[in-house]
Amino acid sequence: MPKVRIFRDKLKNGKLCRFYSYDFTIRGKRFCKSTGLENKVHAQKFAQGLFDRLNLSSTADSTIEYINRVLKDGKKIRLKRVIDAYLNIPIKGTRSDLRIRSIRSRWNDFTAYLNKYNTEIKHLSQISHEHSKKYISTLQKSGRYLDSNSTRLAVETTNRFIKDFRSVFSKLKEEAGLIDNPFKEKWTPTKFKDVISREVFTIEELNVIGSGSNMFVYHIFMIGMNTGFREGDICTLRWSEIDFDSNQINRVMLKTGKEVHPPVLLHLYKYLRKIQKYTGNKEYVSPVHAEIYNHNQSTISERVKSELKRLGIQTQIQVKNRTRNQSVKNVHSLRHAFCYYAMLEGVEINIVQSIVGHIDEQMTVMYANHAFKILIQDRVKNFPDYLNQNNQLRLIDVDDYTSDRHYDRKISNKVNDISIDFVDVPDGVDVGSSEDLKENLDVVNDRSFEIINTLLEKDLIDQEEHKTFTMMAEILFNQLDSIITTEQDQEEA
Repeated sequence: MPKVRIFRDKLKNGKLCRFYSYDFTIRGKRFCKSTGLENKVHAQKFAQGLFDRLNLSSTADSTIEYINRVLKDGKKIRLKRVIDAYLNIPIKGTRSDLRIRSIRSRWNDFTAYLNKYNTEIKHLSQISHEHSKKYISTLQKSGRYLDSNSTRLAVETTNRFIKDFRSVFSKLKEEAGLIDNPFKEKWTPTKFKDVISREVFTIEELNVIGSGSNMFVYHIFMIGMNTGFREGDICTLRWSEIDFDSNQINRVMLKTGKEVHPPVLLHLYKYLRKIQKYTGNKEYVSPVHAEIYNHNQSTISERVKSELKRLGIQTQIQVKNRTRNQSVKNVHSLRHAFCYYAMLEGVEINIVQSIVGHIDEQMTVMYANHAFKILIQDRVKNFPDYLNQNNQLRLIDVDDYTSDRHYDRKISNKVNDISIDFVDVPDGVDVGSSEDLKENLDVVNDRSFEIINTLLEKDLIDQEEHKTFTMMAEILFNQLDSIITTEQDQEEA
């Protein structure tokens, strides 16, 4: 029997572990541990080298002390270079930019903590279990070290820190010559009591948002409520990902990297076609939302929160034993709302899961089947348009999707003081015909200029703003008139 044995453990599911382990005995003490290596030749070389060095160790050193010293003779990785070294290690799939920023942010917080309380630590191999326990305890009691306004972290957030750090030490084990992983233990932080789960928007609240919100928020709700997308996927949706021929969106989700194919519901189809006239030549469906999300994601949430507050919708509640209010309704609530109302409408749970991306391997195979995609479209085609209960989409302003003018607080606050009634289309009128569209456009045009003049008369805008509004209205209606005229010429032809 060879002095050093290399093998792969058998897992509970009957498969072999992907990492090779070593097993040998020196002076009556047995050493049996994973090498962290998948290649048998490399694992054999690593284990044999370890055996030879331990076997030649000085009798003045205990075996345990010597193994620590031998393994820590690996490459010294300075704390500030750890994440760069970690990201250079190949993995299956890819990490999103958001994921990379998250890992760096958490590691920077950990190293800042070490620099404050353990100034002697300069390299990865110097971090011990004691250091990891004290840092995790700090996260649980007072939150992030670098954030002076932070409070204790929730269980899920704390576990994300632990999971990331465990992965860092595991991946760099061989390169840094680590004998142990300070974050290998499975932590079970005490759960906070009285934590309230996220709520879905009620139908009444969706009606209020659909009829009264600004267009910035309306766009987010229109996309999110009809697709189940997360905030990032709503804001960075591209025209190239929308297949109008098959009424389907083909999107790789930012957070998970999973590909989803939600159907384009009828009311969403009409909405997208409307704004396609203005941003169809751009990369993103709404360049404004994409630009803001890519530069400062928190701005999206703040704008939504501010608008919901203006509409009288409560988004936060005070929870017992928590120092900060807890958010119960935000952009992510749209994802919950989509699942909730889809199931109320009788859509099977496995179909809902596949649309929003919560699917296992078996469901992925099932979803790849073309017949299943057809089934999905058939099942959700009657999904109601909760935002537009009168079956009439909001009027489109080109600047809502191409510039940030709409959210100018000075102007928007003044406009909110005026009640604007949208023109109802008479029953029996075919709004799809160019002749009726042109007639209705003239009515809306006149009503718009009346509103602008009313704003001036009530001193809610000055002469300069009046000129700006008038000029923009003229440009918009000229563009719409040109589009309708072209359509009318094609009908006559």
